[in-house]
Amino acid sequence: MISIYISSTYKDLIEHRKAVIQTLHKMKKITVSMEDYTASDERPLDKCLNDVARCDIYIGIFAFRYGFVPDHKDNPNKLSITELEYRKALECEKPCLIFIADEIGWPMTSSDSYTGDGDRGAKIKELRKELNDRWSQGTPFKSPEDLAASVSIAVANWLEKNQPGATDAAAERAAFTAPLPREITWDLFLAFSAVDAGFADDLADYLKSRKLRTILDQRALFASTPDDFQRLERSVRSCHAAAVLVSDTSLRQLAERRKPVTRVFNILEARTENLLVVCQSDESARKMTEWPLVGVERATGWHPREAAPVGSLNDRLESLRRLTGLDSGKRWIGLPIIVVAMTRQEADEVEANPLLVRDRFGQAAYQRFMDLRTAVGAGRILTANKYGARRSDCRPFVGLDVNIETLLKGIVERINDDQPYQLRGRLIKLQNYQFDELLSYGDELSPVFTQLSSTGCVVIVDEYSLFHPEIQETLVSSGLLVNDQVALVTLSPTNPYSAAPFDMLESELRRRMAAAFNRFASGFDPQCELSVCDEKRLKRWLNASLPYTIQTLRNPKPNRQNISQFAREQGIDPQPKIAPVLFTEGGPL
Repeated sequence: MISIYISSTYKDLIEHRKAVIQTLHKMKKITVSMEDYTASDERPLDKCLNDVARCDIYIGIFAFRYGFVPDHKDNPNKLSITELEYRKALECEKPCLIFIADEIGWPMTSSDSYTGDGDRGAKIKELRKELNDRWSQGTPFKSPEDLAASVSIAVANWLEKNQPGATDAAAERAAFTAPLPREITWDLFLAFSAVDAGFADDLADYLKSRKLRTILDQRALFASTPDDFQRLERSVRSCHAAAVLVSDTSLRQLAERRKPVTRVFNILEARTENLLVVCQSDESARKMTEWPLVGVERATGWHPREAAPVGSLNDRLESLRRLTGLDSGKRWIGLPIIVVAMTRQEADEVEANPLLVRDRFGQAAYQRFMDLRTAVGAGRILTANKYGARRSDCRPFVGLDVNIETLLKGIVERINDDQPYQLRGRLIKLQNYQFDELLSYGDELSPVFTQLSSTGCVVIVDEYSLFHPEIQETLVSSGLLVNDQVALVTLSPTNPYSAAPFDMLESELRRRMAAAFNRFASGFDPQCELSVCDEKRLKRWLNASLPYTIQTLRNPKPNRQNISQFAREQGIDPQPKIAPVLFTEGGPL
């Protein structure tokens, strides 16, 4: 086995290092050091330098932070731990593969010149100059994907040159393709409290022995700020499944914050549709069944370092390994889906008190609503056969017994089997973004949905539900209707060729969804379809749209505020033309 040590600062290169590790894990005869270190720049110096001395290849990744300077007796020159690792590799004459970030487009907030650290950027500037002078560089990396691709090629070249017969370099390079936007590259996201860290480490080692790739996170369960949720989002959307460790002690911690913790559980279950709650005692398992969760598994008396689990927990882990593990050879892409529809309770509210529409939207909208109810038959739409406890329980058309969730899963299964050319051999995995996340706690999660609207997602809107005041106002203000990266379809409660009711709905759509209506009526955008009224037409649109959306998924667009700030500091006129110069796919300003 070839041991590789990855050296970098932490906070500014989290996603970059993750992409590199994911790529290296796909290579045969490779092990990676440093990936299990604590998630901070303050790494244990002695362990780091010893690992560098023992490794076969040193990989140095350098951006614009000098990094943590350890207060250590063996560091009289006050060098950062990252530079000390680099110096150790030179001292031990290790093969060094050096990768340096591009100056153009790097986020200012992730540089010492902005924060004032490292002598206001002087130290990292000096180190970067030395690295550039000493090592022959290819194109500087601009994104995690750029870096992962460059690392895979460099390592394959080194193996080909220095380990004859150890690998088929051409075949390896074909397998080392860098992760695509929203590619699912991990098997399990493991959330736990610090009090359960020991069991979490043992479980992670067991999963690794079963070739299951696992992200460990002891902060996720206590997410409370927008930054916390964005961090959670980045991790969990790259995983096939999620698990939560619960002991008697940690359960008491979770119970004290039951409402926000339930929110985290809901996100984990929605994104992966495969949530395990691993309880370390019978008592914790009994109490967790009182929460609105499925997938509670007992692990009473299990010692992961000694044996495999028994019963259903073992079955679920084995099923995950067969479907997604390293040996499966499958590549999955997460496709974000948002269903905008009323629940049964909300439908009852509007049916019982139609004046809600008038009070919020005015007399004209109220009159359209009442005329539509009369035209299609009051009570035919707002029945238990139309709406359910969840938004995805909505049955899109009268007489159709299948709800939106079941219909979507059937379409995706068929697309994965047919493998249209847009997928290029990849498979679609639906990732649900519950509209309740915007309705109930928009402040914390609105950045997640804002990013979705610019990077790509599918939004399915029940048109009749737009008359519910909260649903319409939240949707209109979300930004999902004004971006052409969003694949949008609306479902009509009535035949659009029946003039009177359709005219009423078209008038409301034109007024409330002007940008989307223009995409449909004037731009003829195939990714925007309005007033679909039957199952065949909806299936036809989904079959065409979902693979195309996968093909066009992209990384976040540049942050205009940061671009303007950068431009002002550089004395440049902050015009829109500056964006293409500064934007990089993996690291937008």
